[in-house]
Amino acid sequence: MALRSEQVGFQFRERMTGPVSAGTEDPQLGAARGRAAGTVLTLDLQVTVSDLGACFHDPQHVARLEGTVTLPELATAQPVRDGQLLLYVRDPASRTKLMRYRLGFRSDRGAEFFLDGAKVLHTPWASPREQVTLYTRVHEHDIGGPIWGAGILAFHLRDLPAFLLSMRAVGASRLQGLRMFLGFAGRELTTPA
Repeated sequence: MALRSEQVGFQFRERMTGPVSAGTEDPQLGAARGRAAGTVLTLDLQVTVSDLGACFHDPQHVARLEGTVTLPELATAQPVRDGQLLLYVRDPASRTKLMRYRLGFRSDRGAEFFLDGAKVLHTPWASPREQVTLYTRVHEHDIGGPIWGAGILAFHLRDLPAFLLSMRAVGASRLQGLRMFLGFAGRELTTPA
């Protein structure tokens, strides 16, 4: 798709890891069991917003997710399928904003799975911990399928330099793209849900 002259795109890489376990719907319990068993799920993702202006005006603030999913004994660097990141979506029931990570992947044996995760942000002034913690459920087949397991992933401080260096703009300078995206994020984080 050709970019309009005024269209600015933006992309960055994000890595999240954390303990998960099969057999539970509860991310807290799944994380505790996964920690005890040493079962760690890793998401290596590229987030792409093809048009920042359109993204900012869309209430769902949709970005595309690509990358890989690794989960011992289930998936080894399996490609993300149909991945979406919904940025700062208002959840009136909980009076929060959610960062929703939704993506399909296949197991090493070809079975379909779907990861549905959310960072829960109590705005204004969501804590740094809220901004890096992803409560995750993994479904068999698709979002409507039975829950295979759950856990808690996190973005780790050691990955911050790579995250910042990966930020790129398309159709504008890196500085312009950063200013637009970080301005949007700052407004969303400092306004109530």
